[in-house]
Amino acid sequence: NPDAISATKDFIAPIGGPIVIMLVAPYLIMNKVQSYYGLNDPLAPFRYGYPAVFYVAAMVVMSGRALQNLQKWTQGIRDAEFLVEMRLTNLERGDKETTASSAQPTAPATPADPQPPMLADPQPPLGPLLPLDVENEA
Repeated sequence: NPDAISATKDFIAPIGGPIVIMLVAPYLIMNKVQSYYGLNDPLAPFRYGYPAVFYVAAMVVMSGRALQNLQKWTQGIRDAEFLVEMRLTNLERGDKETTASSAQPTAPATPADPQPPMLADPQPPLGPLLPLDVENEA
């Protein structure tokens, strides 16, 4: 059992009202402008009034979308800067903890997987590098 009055208040009036205003207002405004200036152009509302209403409505919608995109963009920048700040804060806390822990002597940690021994004198892959003596070559 739908309530017609609440349906009209909640759905029909918010959608239908602006539509009726956008259809009727340009016609009435253009008729008043024509009577004031003494013009007699029956197509004036269609040539000037309705395109003007379309332009205004499009600008309102586009500016609203642009504002939403700008707000999303600024929020993204704020979030990124917040994360950078949190990393810097964590880094500063880590530095404070390491300086505090370095003051206390501790036993060196032994790695679970020791590194393999290095070669005594590793050769570069292209052979030994010879020093260049540029003065003697000339």
